[in-house]
Amino acid sequence: MALQEMFPAVANSPATELSAAITDIQTTITLLDASKLPDAPNIATIGVDESAETIKYTGKSGNTLTGVTRGFNGTVAKAWATGVGV
Repeated sequence: MALQEMFPAVANSPATELSAAITDIQTTITLLDASKLPDAPNIATIGVDESAETIKYTGKSGNTLTGVTRGFNGTVAKAWATGVGV
């Protein structure tokens, strides 16, 4: 059986916002403050409730997440507006 990839937990779920709108296929995502998210590789959630999208990112450069896999872990990749919570 293959080992499952695990990500460290972050207490109190620190959050930031999208600093620009994104498409459903975009693989770089710019945030207001990427320092709020754990170092890469890791996962994050865009949006809330049943409509949220989980992403996996392999790098952070300033406030930009890079190497983003959209619709990670069975969620649906979608376009998001500026200011949506991450």
